[in-house]
Amino acid sequence: MEKFSRVMQEKLKQYSPKRQASAMKLALIILEDSSVTITEMTRRSGYGARTVQWYLKEFQDAGVLIRKGSDISGKWILL
Repeated sequence: MEKFSRVMQEKLKQYSPKRQASAMKLALIILEDSSVTITEMTRRSGYGARTVQWYLKEFQDAGVLIRKGSDISGKWILL
């Protein structure tokens, strides 16, 4: 959890242990490759597209994730 900002750590603490593990898995995928697509996130994580999209929206609503650029050539930025 040390890889994440204080704000992200606080968001992760709000989840149950199972959800926290899922959220951390997706966040680590984003840290590894900021230009990763949702399709690629689903493949790497093993979660469905709706689950991935749910976490991304949660992160964005909490202000810990922003999307810069277009859907095709954009990047994810974890704060």
